[in-house]
Amino acid sequence: MLMRMLISIWLVPPALNILMIAGGYLISRWYFRIGAFISFCGLLSLWLLATPYFSNLLHKSIEQHAPLALQNRQPGNVKAIVVLGASHFDLAPEYGVSTPTPDALVRLHYAANLHNKTGLPIMLTGGPMNQRQENHSEVLSESLKSQFGINAKWLERKSSTTWQNAIFSAEILHPLGIKDVLLVTHSYHMQRAVNLFEMAGFNVTAAPTHFSTHFDIRDWRYLMPDTSALKVSSSVFHEYLGLAWYHFKLPVGDQNEANIRLYAQ
Repeated sequence: MLMRMLISIWLVPPALNILMIAGGYLISRWYFRIGAFISFCGLLSLWLLATPYFSNLLHKSIEQHAPLALQNRQPGNVKAIVVLGASHFDLAPEYGVSTPTPDALVRLHYAANLHNKTGLPIMLTGGPMNQRQENHSEVLSESLKSQFGINAKWLERKSSTTWQNAIFSAEILHPLGIKDVLLVTHSYHMQRAVNLFEMAGFNVTAAPTHFSTHFDIRDWRYLMPDTSALKVSSSVFHEYLGLAWYHFKLPVGDQNEANIRLYAQ
């Protein structure tokens, strides 16, 4: 778990770029040209990854699933909508309670839309997190009810990773005979999420949200640094690292997960 946390911090922008700049500076004390080149690459890559145009290209590169067109296709055997958690703010002062982050609200909004169109029940995922260690799924549930007027049917309260989202969702849904689900998460996260939920024994219909868009490179504004663009680049880097991690290592982090891997057989 510690190794995964360190990788997720230091091998994604902007920390990765800062390491390149700092490392190049140190190397330049002995090999000036090599060190200067490494620092330049770190600075240039930081600039590019922080621009809407290039971060959008990166975003588009990982999107493997098209938008779900329910008006043209019924959900078939699907029995539930599973929403992957994102994060929440502890005790947001303007609300007086903990509230979902913008990323979590994007997923909730789309899940509410799917529920209204299909009538399918909703499962929310996410265990204890942040300093208060509130169950994320409970925070999502309260927001889904208060803001969208929808009650979640199931709450998965133990997970802290996408793989745990999958296996602990299976722990709840499989005994009920539910294996066909609509899976809701961001488009850049969907490829890894589908892989893991299929490993956990689900038949997944991808329901991605928050897709890449189009930016014209001829418009200089899209080549200027922007913090939201850097956030997208960081998220996509994180996903590629996750795909690589699970390619070389089975997604079992502790004994509790190992004992429940029967769903992946």
